[in-house]
Amino acid sequence: MAHISILETLDDLCIKPSIISGTSMGAIIGALYASGMSGKEIREHISRILISKDDIWRDIVAKRSDLLNW
Repeated sequence: MAHISILETLDDLCIKPSIISGTSMGAIIGALYASGMSGKEIREHISRILISKDDIWRDIVAKRSDLLNW
C-alpha cells in the first residue's frame, strides 16, 4: 500500500512518470498505474480485495471470490 500513497501524491502534483518499473507487488501496482488507473482508483480497488484483521468469514469469502474474478 505504500506504493499507492506515492502515486496519489504524483497525481496531486500532476506529475506523470515517463517510465514505470517494479518488482513483486510494486510491479502489480505499477502495471495498474500504467494501465491508466489513478492512485485513488488503485487504492479503492485494492482495498476492496485486501483481507483485513476486522473481516469476518463472509467478508473473506466474498473478497476471495472478487480476487479470483480479477
